[in-house]
Amino acid sequence: MPRTLSQAKTLVNTRHIYPDPYQEQLQQAQILKVQNGI
Repeated sequence: MPRTLSQAKTLVNTRHIYPDPYQEQLQQAQILKVQNGI
């Protein structure tokens, strides 16, 4: 699942950019939308 690996890398990168837990939660919500095709 290369998509999942790239998403994991994206999460790691966004944690450096957005250390704020709220921003991190928004990023995870957006990835869930992509996974669900919404």
